Amino acid sequence: MESVRVAEIATLLGACAARDLESQTLEIKRWCKDEKELSQKIAEAAVCLSNTEGGLLIVGVDGRGTGTGAIRPCPHASVSTNWVRSRIRELTKPAVKM
Repeated sequence: MESVRVAEIATLLGACAARDLESQTLEIKRWCKDEKELSQKIAEAAVCLSNTEGGLLIVGVDGRGTGTGAIRPCPHASVSTNWVRSRIRELTKPAVKM
């Protein structure tokens, strides 16, 4: 189900800035200067989402950009889906479940 939502969001990026798509159930984050800052930003976003209805966190999209130009490749070699999940679990108390 999330893959369908991500595809819809990608389509919407063609018409508006990523920051305009954010809601109580959607957080969009750009890549940070380093992994420590990224860890903090994604953990904070996960907590915000968990305090509502849950939702989707998309990382690697510039909030000011539109279209495929807003999507940026990950600049951090060790960042993966498992890395993100691990950092969110480690930095949230109680741990946010995904």
